[in-house]
Amino acid sequence: MKELSIRGDFLTTVEYLSKILESDNFISNTIDTEWLDKMIASKDHAEKPNTLLGVTCTSLHVAIQHFDKIFNNFRSHLERGQFLPSASLSNVHDVNLISDGIMFVIKVVRTGGNWFHLICNNQLICVEVYRMSGGGLIVSHENASYMTYCHELSHGYRTVIDNRTCLFEKEQDPSVLRSPSTGKLIQFTVDDGEHLYENEVYALIEIMKLVLELRSPATGRIFHCRSPGAVLEPGMQIAKLKLDDLSRVKRSSIYSGRLVPFNQPLVDEISEQETAQKESDVSQVTSTSTMPKCETSVERDERIFMTGGADSSNDRLHFRFSVCLVECYQVLCGYALPQPYFDQWLDTTVTTLVKCLRDPHLPLLELRALISQLTSRLPASVEKALRKLANQYCDQATSVFFKFPSDRIIDILQQYIAKLQSAHANKVKYASGSGVLPNSSVEATLVAFQEATEPLVELAERYRHGVKGHALKVISNILYLYSVVENHFSVGQFDRCVSNLLSRCVDCASSNPGKNKRGSDMMPPTGPPSPQMLHNSCQQLSGFGNTEELLSSLALPGSTLLSRERMDQLLRTMAEPSRVRDVLNLLFSHHQLVYKNALVLKLIEVLRSQQNLVLLKELTEPLTQLTSLGKVEHATVALAARQFLIFAQTPSYELRLNQVESIFLSSIDNCDTSFDQDKLESLINAETFLFDILMEFLYHRNQLVASAALEVYVRRSYMAYQLRSVQHSMLYSGETFVQFKFLLPNVCDNQNQREKQAGRFGITRNKSLNVLHEDRRESETKIGGSKSCNSTPRRYSVIGLSGGASKILERSGAMAVFETLEKAEL
Repeated sequence: MKELSIRGDFLTTVEYLSKILESDNFISNTIDTEWLDKMIASKDHAEKPNTLLGVTCTSLHVAIQHFDKIFNNFRSHLERGQFLPSASLSNVHDVNLISDGIMFVIKVVRTGGNWFHLICNNQLICVEVYRMSGGGLIVSHENASYMTYCHELSHGYRTVIDNRTCLFEKEQDPSVLRSPSTGKLIQFTVDDGEHLYENEVYALIEIMKLVLELRSPATGRIFHCRSPGAVLEPGMQIAKLKLDDLSRVKRSSIYSGRLVPFNQPLVDEISEQETAQKESDVSQVTSTSTMPKCETSVERDERIFMTGGADSSNDRLHFRFSVCLVECYQVLCGYALPQPYFDQWLDTTVTTLVKCLRDPHLPLLELRALISQLTSRLPASVEKALRKLANQYCDQATSVFFKFPSDRIIDILQQYIAKLQSAHANKVKYASGSGVLPNSSVEATLVAFQEATEPLVELAERYRHGVKGHALKVISNILYLYSVVENHFSVGQFDRCVSNLLSRCVDCASSNPGKNKRGSDMMPPTGPPSPQMLHNSCQQLSGFGNTEELLSSLALPGSTLLSRERMDQLLRTMAEPSRVRDVLNLLFSHHQLVYKNALVLKLIEVLRSQQNLVLLKELTEPLTQLTSLGKVEHATVALAARQFLIFAQTPSYELRLNQVESIFLSSIDNCDTSFDQDKLESLINAETFLFDILMEFLYHRNQLVASAALEVYVRRSYMAYQLRSVQHSMLYSGETFVQFKFLLPNVCDNQNQREKQAGRFGITRNKSLNVLHEDRRESETKIGGSKSCNSTPRRYSVIGLSGGASKILERSGAMAVFETLEKAEL
């Protein structure tokens, strides 16, 4: 009887009978009518599931039904060529359930095809759900699974969890009169606006050829909301009741506890809460303002699967990598946690993903996991060779001279395949000579071996270029997936982009071909990515056809995340949607653009901070695609990608420092005490950013280099102006002091031809820089001291101006470098 499951609209006594049959009195056959009367008088109930388990399962049923309803409604409108606001495509739903006077306020968030997060009192738990036929769900949490069914009643929900039933009430409001079940409204027995007493009949409804009276739960004035003859659904509002006594509205106390694990007792916690609420006479509990604690999937998996020990975390490295990568794909497909949980998830997941990508043990753990899964399907010789290869890589995983042996893995598999093919060829040759048909067992073994070792071949291909090559593929996948989706919405208005997507759908075009054809003809082609982009992305991106189904399969630890078949399937689905369902997935993904932007920006930020993760220049293609997105909502991502491209093409700080130092040193000619101005002018006109480098040379140990760097800094800073003079002097403390004069731009624009021929800096060659070396010993100018003596004036060029323009529009400046603030104050 325990295995008997009766699902229907009416309650049964199966659960109660099971409890009676398991009782000690029934087993010992000491029952009589008095024993049965005592059980009835004691109002003994059947065993119920854990309350929080019931809350979780019921919330999931209600939320999934809500998500299915809004998505099916949106899809039906798209098939008719109608656009609904994309705000209705939400992955968050609030559920309120009441049990024994306590209200559970649950926020259900869909974070993947089969993944859901439940938020209650600033606590977040992750649950995995699988759909079953007949409306059932398998709920998996904390390494335990539960078979659940839920039926919505007019006043609440009835949920069956592993053949145990629990009931939850909806929030009851006596001022709202609802239909108890499906039926038809025959008539109202009380006119609209008239007074109604408690327990008085106010309407008659027809249910399965039976007439049912509806009675008022309280006293008040009634107002009709439905007309006679209306078809009613369970819970549908029929009328409103303006209560005479507002105290009849009872408010349930809100549950303020935690979502403890289901295998722990909950009775004590709820009873303690009820006692505290009765003592304080508080009818409602408000949530605290503290920062919520978000338990990410990575932390949850570590807590569940980690067994302790020094190497336990490293043993689950490949599992954490799989979870992080799938969660990133889910966010790019629109399944994101709300704020502020998303920020916590983003920091944890991206950090963990990058840490896993940098670890050289990642391919080793994936290889060992695949060997363990294929133990019964691999020949003993092949398994032994692969394990030996894995042990050799383990001993040298961190060596700079040793990389993952992808080629050797392929060689081991190909050698066994060649052995099978040779044996098959010999059998065919022998059979042809004897006239007997060859046995096909060898050929079947060959096919089975190739199918079994396909994950090993894919693993070897992914790590053919080492850990950095694999990291490049993973990061490119994420960037490609973002750009492929957003490319559809980067040109034109939103409704035109959607019309263009629907014009490619076969099922939508067949329902209304004329309208879609006209819309396609009116629009400019915003179409799919170029063939080259599609080809390149197909080689980079992991994929799925049905977004929900294949994201669910990617979440399995044993699945191959970067399967080439899934790569092609995902990209083609996103780049060339052929069904309305594909368009709906694109709209859902685009609706969560804020979270997708945050993920891509965080990834770019991590790449800039950890430059040795991948070769930055190899990310040029996916980043260039991001820069081509021209909408305002894509501006932050496009700007970050463009800045990253500039950063990737700019030499490193150390390299630029060495190059500039070599230019300064080579420009000094100790023979004729002069500078090579061509080399110094190359620094002034350089297109790269040099101000950070020049600051280092202002304190160079060679005084000539420091003086030249100071003048280069001044000339590069004032390139928009015309410098009339530059003069070097020596301070008391030995620092170089530079004085300069320049003209404002409107004067520079009116210079005559003679001034243009004098050079862009307004001085003649071999004047300012060349006199540095020969006049340094002669300079005795003391600035800032009580005593000063003038030295021989420096030679510099002066360009004359007519009238008083030189006095009005000429400006002066000075610059000096001090090691400490105390020296500058002297």
